[in-house]
Amino acid sequence: MESAERFVLCRWNWAKFDGYRNEKGRMSRLHGFVSLESFATFKQAEAEQVRHEEKIRKEINPFNCGLALPELTHLGELPFRDWLLDHDITPVDEGGIIEDWRAWWEQHRRDWSASQVAAVWEGLNKVRFHFVET
Repeated sequence: MESAERFVLCRWNWAKFDGYRNEKGRMSRLHGFVSLESFATFKQAEAEQVRHEEKIRKEINPFNCGLALPELTHLGELPFRDWLLDHDITPVDEGGIIEDWRAWWEQHRRDWSASQVAAVWEGLNKVRFHFVET
């Protein structure tokens, strides 16, 4: 008897890492993942993935999830800055280091619309906390 295909919602293995220069809130993605729930359809699993991502994104500064911008996005610095400008978001001055981006997020996040916040996260396409596995 063949088993039905299942779609599993998984969480990447992120952990708080406060040891680097005593920076509070820093995150590091470790190896592996944790399976959370199983679904009969991809659509159900994907909807739950979106719900989980939205929840954690309300709590996390994405710039705490890497030591430099290239760890967070496939875009280079200038294309990422242009991406933000295209969404009416004023970025950090050119050449800003990750600490500048962290402070920028903390200072401006509450002033942006929901669609602007979503655009920042979309541009930071390497920072993901959940995925669906078949």
